[in-house]
Amino acid sequence: MRIVAPAAALLIVALSTAEARGQSAAGSLPLCVVSTEADYARTPANPARVGGSPLFGGARQHRYLETLRGPAGETITFARLPAVDSPDGETLIDRYEVRYAGLAAPVILHLDWYHYTELLAPQGFTCGQAFNLGIPPPDPFMAAEQFERLAIADAGDAQATTAPIELGGTGPNGGGLAFDHYRLLARAARAAALAGTPLVFGSVPTELTKPHSVVVAFPQRCEARVVSAADLKLADPRGREAAADALQTRAEAIARLLPGVEVPNGSVAAVFGIDGPRGGFTVKATYPDACSGATEERSLAIETTGARLLESPMPTRPAGDRAIGTWIAVQAIVDHAGRFREATALGGPADLSRAAVEALSAWRAEPPRVNGAPLASPVVLQITFRAVP
Repeated sequence: MRIVAPAAALLIVALSTAEARGQSAAGSLPLCVVSTEADYARTPANPARVGGSPLFGGARQHRYLETLRGPAGETITFARLPAVDSPDGETLIDRYEVRYAGLAAPVILHLDWYHYTELLAPQGFTCGQAFNLGIPPPDPFMAAEQFERLAIADAGDAQATTAPIELGGTGPNGGGLAFDHYRLLARAARAAALAGTPLVFGSVPTELTKPHSVVVAFPQRCEARVVSAADLKLADPRGREAAADALQTRAEAIARLLPGVEVPNGSVAAVFGIDGPRGGFTVKATYPDACSGATEERSLAIETTGARLLESPMPTRPAGDRAIGTWIAVQAIVDHAGRFREATALGGPADLSRAAVEALSAWRAEPPRVNGAPLASPVVLQITFRAVP
């Protein structure tokens, strides 16, 4: 098992990755497994599913193709062709014209970056090495839909909308709060439900679905006055600063931005165009007329801890299943309670995909945290099946 937590708080959970490898005729080079299906990667209905989404899929497709060799180890060349619709009409399938020395006519290979399954070589090809692509990162477009569904599903649960992320405590020299994108979406969904106008999936206003986060800087309290922050910025681990997309100083505007959240009078709220606070970043609040003995600029640290898998019982292959493959990749959301929600299989036989998704109901994790507060995060899980006894 491995757990990886990239800087943007997206993480990949992979369980017992299994790679089937053979040896070349010379016994020196690892080979990928050749598909037993004659149409594998040769038709839009049965593409090589490399995963990665539009953000990373192109690079993964190239790595897949660069691994392939001709039947006698010939180096191949490839050129991209116009994409075609998948048979279900929901996605596009990319096509590549492949050649190698001695090939009478070019071969057209079909690749899919929207799904991910065990990778094989098409018939008529070998490999110069194992594919070694690894599990793709979560698809951010799928994650956005999963977050939207989750927020709407939990709109009636007061405990599902957890407390804000605390920044710097609540001392007299200024502290603050932070709200990642999911917290904002979940609070908006709950406020709409309580108002009798619940959000509907697919029709949620763009200002709510667009990734953003909010940071609140509390005022400094002097003996006779209250000093509000004049500016808020985010600084990355290298010290590079990013200004807020919008700065709100009026109590009414902050209340509309953060329904149901009470902040001290004199607080300032800043909207940033990222999905949430990231580890190693710092919020910098500027107080030009600081209280005596207080600094003009205060830094509010952001610290993160990664996810930790607690319970992950492996499912048994469905009775009578004859599908090729030993695992299914699933994208889900780890919620604030450590449950795996809104799971979607990224490909594979229907029976195995259904069993993999159902198995997640029994899985639990310690969610990633920001300054101790839980963070809902998209994950990709590789679920390996136990053999039928």
